[in-house]
Amino acid sequence: MYIPVLLITIVVGSLSKRHPPNKEPVLLQLSHVPIDTRKGKNDCRQITSTYFILRRHMEVKSLFSLKTQENNDSHSLPNKEKTAPLLVHGYPNVDFIFKNEAATRTGSLKHRYAWSLMMWAVVEGKIKENTTIYEASSGNTAASEAYMCRLIGNKFIAIVPDTIEHAKVEHIESFGGSVIKVPIGQRLVRAAAEAKRHGGYFMNQFAHADRAEEYHESGNYPFESANLMHEILHQMKHDLKLQVKAPHYFVHSAGTGGTISSVGRYTKRYGLPTEIVLADTEFSVYYDYVIKQKFKNESGEDLWVSPGLAGVGFGPMGAVKHGLTSSLTAAVIDRVVKVPDLAATAAMEVLRRYGINGGTSTGINFLVALHLAATKRESPQFKGQKLTIATLLGDSGQHYEVSYYNLSWIAQNFALHGGLDVYECWIKEIRKSMRKGSDPLMDGSKKCSKPVVDSVAIEGSMQEDMIDDDAESNDGEEDFRQRRTVF
Repeated sequence: MYIPVLLITIVVGSLSKRHPPNKEPVLLQLSHVPIDTRKGKNDCRQITSTYFILRRHMEVKSLFSLKTQENNDSHSLPNKEKTAPLLVHGYPNVDFIFKNEAATRTGSLKHRYAWSLMMWAVVEGKIKENTTIYEASSGNTAASEAYMCRLIGNKFIAIVPDTIEHAKVEHIESFGGSVIKVPIGQRLVRAAAEAKRHGGYFMNQFAHADRAEEYHESGNYPFESANLMHEILHQMKHDLKLQVKAPHYFVHSAGTGGTISSVGRYTKRYGLPTEIVLADTEFSVYYDYVIKQKFKNESGEDLWVSPGLAGVGFGPMGAVKHGLTSSLTAAVIDRVVKVPDLAATAAMEVLRRYGINGGTSTGINFLVALHLAATKRESPQFKGQKLTIATLLGDSGQHYEVSYYNLSWIAQNFALHGGLDVYECWIKEIRKSMRKGSDPLMDGSKKCSKPVVDSVAIEGSMQEDMIDDDAESNDGEEDFRQRRTVF
C-alpha cells in the first residue's frame, strides 16, 4: 500500500503547484460579437500625420554631368540639374552615370535611407510619440535619422565609432541629435543596451534596412516609389542624350547593405537588364560572404585593418547575420569587386579634380566603374550601343577634409598600406585609365601593391603623363604637389 500512497501524493502535489488553492486558473476568452471599438484617438492619427510629414521630406534628385577637364575648384559640387553622363577621354563608348545623393537635405545617400527606416518604424508601430530612438552609425545615417526625428518631435541618440570625424559629429548635432562614442565593433551592442536601459527603440539600420527600403514600382499612384533604381530609370528615360534607358551595370559599395540590396531586388523583380555590382573594401568580409558563403558564423574582426573606408565594408562587428547585423542580400548581387583601400582613397582625389567632391563610397564606386568600363566595353552583348554604368555620389567630401583628403592623415593612417608613395602611384594609374582606357584596378595592383621608394620618380612620371595629355590642365597637379609636402 505504500507505493500507491506515494503516487497519489506526487500527483496531488504536482496539481497543487499548477493550480494553487483558492485561486481559479485564468481562462482566455474572445470578445463577444457584435463589437465596434476605435483605437485611442492618437494612435492612428499619429501614424497618418507623421507619414505625411516625412513624405514631404523625401525628394527626387537628379543625375549630373561633369567637365572633361580637371576642375581647379577642389571644393565644387557638380550641377545637380544636369542629366548628361560624365565624359571620360579613355572611354568614348561608355557613359558613366552618377546619382547625386549628396544633394539631399542632409547631404548624403542616407537621407533616403533614414526616411525609409523612419517610415517603416512609424507604420509598424515601433516608435511612438515620446519614443527615444537609438542608432548605431558611422555618421551619415545618424545625421539623417536625427533630421527625421526632429521633424516628428522624437529624441535621437547616435552610437558612433570613436574614430568618427568631428565634422560628422557636428552634422549630427546640428539636427538635434546626441552622440555616444564607442570602439567601432561595439556599436550594435551598445546601442541595443542603451535602448533597453532607457526604454527607447534601437532602430538598427543593419538589421532592418531590407524591410524598410522600398523595391516596388509606384504604378499610377501619385506617390512615387522612393527606390533609388526607380528614380534612375525615370531620369534616364527623359534624358535625350542617353542611348539606353536602363544601365547595364549598377555599382555601389555596402555598409549595411540596404541600398544595393533594394536596388538588386528591384532589378530582379522587374527583369531589368542591369547587373548589380558590389564594390567591396580590402579588409571587408562582404566579398567572401557573397561569393563563398563565408563569415555567416565567423567574425572578421581579427582580419580588419584600420582605417578602412569610413561607412563602407563589414568586418569589426562580428559575423554577417542577415536581418540582425547586416541587410546585404547576397542573392541579388551579381558580381563583387574587391578594391584596395588606398586605391579607393586615391580615386576620391582624382574625382575631386573633375568637380566631384565625394566621400569614401564615391571613390570606391568610381574605381570599380572604371574597371568595368575597361574590361566590358568590347563585350558582344553591348555591340551597337554605349556601355552605361550607373553609380552613386553617396555624400559630400566636406566630411573628410581632415581624413581621407588630408595628406598628413593618409601618411599616418595608411602607413602599413604603403603611405603616400602608394597613394600617388594609384592616382597616376587612375588618371592614366581615364585618358587611355586602361584598367586602373589591375594595372595599379601590379605597380602600386608595395611602397614605392622613389617618390620623386613618381612625381616626375606624373608630369610626363600630363605633358602627353593635351586635354588636361596642369593646375590641379601643381596644387596636388604643393599639398603633398604639407605635414
